[in-house]
Amino acid sequence: MKKFKILYPLIFSLLSCRDTDQFIRKSKTTNALIVNVHKTFRIGQYKLDYEYFVKGRKILGNRTYLIDGCSKRIKYKIFPLLYDSTKIENHELLLSKWEFDHYGIIQPDSLKWVDECK
Repeated sequence: MKKFKILYPLIFSLLSCRDTDQFIRKSKTTNALIVNVHKTFRIGQYKLDYEYFVKGRKILGNRTYLIDGCSKRIKYKIFPLLYDSTKIENHELLLSKWEFDHYGIIQPDSLKWVDECK
């Protein structure tokens, strides 16, 4: 049992990398509009509601993010979004430098202000 406890994080990490690689290979890029920003119970954390369109179909998404300094500024802004070309509801909104780096995409200079919001 002890060996499993040690190997579990390693196995999870490898599976996560594999899933990320598969997502990147099948992904396409579009833009998402932040349509609403809600404060959550955690200090500095907000829930972002956004929408994007693929093949004329409107898809809604949401995620939480630490943006305490920019919660009002981020509403109605447009951000890049990666989506799975085989399952368009599977997506990732790109806000921070870490997310752009994680997917091997250069963060546009026009979005670097988001990293200062934390």
